[in-house]
Amino acid sequence: KAGTPYEIIGFSQGVNDFSTVVFPQDVRNCTTCHRADLGLTNSASWYTFPSSSACGSCHDDLNFTTGANHVAGAQPDSACANCHQPQGSAEWDAGITTAHTVPLKSKQLPGLNAKIVSIANSAPGQKPTVKFQLTNGDGTAVTPAALGSNLNLLMGGPTTDYGTGQNSPAQPFRENASGATFDGTTATYTFTNAVPANATGTWAFSIEARRSITLNPAPKQGPTSVNEGAFNPVAYAAVTDAQPAPRRQVVDIANCNKCHDKLALHGGQRFNPQECVICHNPNGDDSGRRPADKGLAESIDFKRMIHRIHTGEELLTDIEPEGSEVDCKANPETFGCFTIYGFGTPPSVNNFNEVRFPGDRRDCQTCHAGETEEVLDPAPAGLLPTITQRDWYSPQQHYAAACLGCHDGEAAAAHAFSMTVTFPNGKAAEACATCHGPNAEFAVDKVHAR
Repeated sequence: KAGTPYEIIGFSQGVNDFSTVVFPQDVRNCTTCHRADLGLTNSASWYTFPSSSACGSCHDDLNFTTGANHVAGAQPDSACANCHQPQGSAEWDAGITTAHTVPLKSKQLPGLNAKIVSIANSAPGQKPTVKFQLTNGDGTAVTPAALGSNLNLLMGGPTTDYGTGQNSPAQPFRENASGATFDGTTATYTFTNAVPANATGTWAFSIEARRSITLNPAPKQGPTSVNEGAFNPVAYAAVTDAQPAPRRQVVDIANCNKCHDKLALHGGQRFNPQECVICHNPNGDDSGRRPADKGLAESIDFKRMIHRIHTGEELLTDIEPEGSEVDCKANPETFGCFTIYGFGTPPSVNNFNEVRFPGDRRDCQTCHAGETEEVLDPAPAGLLPTITQRDWYSPQQHYAAACLGCHDGEAAAAHAFSMTVTFPNGKAAEACATCHGPNAEFAVDKVHAR
């Protein structure tokens, strides 16, 4: 906060500057580290023994010796606990635990839940009818009209790979459902868009719901309001399948939240990776947001995007012809910089080349559910290639798109490209499993072993 670099002079490594390190969740989540549930002897010290050294490590714009920026002025450590009791009487007062209330965990938030009850009329050419329920944390009903423009229903498919038969940016049908009929418990909404006449397989349906809650009291430095969102339910309906075939699960949100605590994107209304992939599909890109003068569209395919985001500062940004390092923050459009244009007016510019993954990226199970990082032979039927206009080549088949998300260099791309073939019948296939499949010499679990 104070702007002074936090540098430690190490041994052979010289100066270690930690000023750009970012905690991947709200820094007020003190109990992420101070774990009372683990029976740590001094886990309560963060709120029972306040001191200038402990508190000033985060609040580094305060000077307890001179009193600068400190409401109570200059104070010795022996006086901290006079004002800063372990717990105050209201959120964001001088009590230590209450002062560190995370806005999205405020007791002022009533809680918001969404549930899909049923889906009817999901055959090709039909307009599906979805019955759903919205409730507060205490179980009382929430009317769809109360959420206004912040209540939307989605449908997309097929679940084999979303975006099949669609051109970029390949987004699902999203409709505002605030006008749904409501019987006091259950809401009913019929889509104005029909399931495409050529649709096949199973399609997914989801809910995006949020509301703005004004905080009173509110944190002194804001925000004065927060978006409370419901976890996105995802339900499946057969279009041409005999029975609904749910989308494969590749990652578990519980794994994401080990680092992010409560990961919510796009205004705090999208929590469920099983919904994320409906939009972030192989044909998805940022062309709907990217200004015309900012070059080719960037892929937002989930498997490639998440790998590339978490590779971050280890992405190869020195692939300019002259071999010089690229400053992606200053020049986000340079080849090798991973930049996605997002929502907002003007569109937000999201460059991820400075992200640091707080672990070993070879530990696939940090994010993946089960053994879904394995390369299978044959690959599951119906997988789409990923359109990657800003990469070494496009399109990239399923496994290449995932692996090249981390291995972004020219040599790796050449290897993946040379291991991809298009047969005379037009079917494309990857030979990845020959060397990288389960029990193969270079199986993923072997080459990623730590």
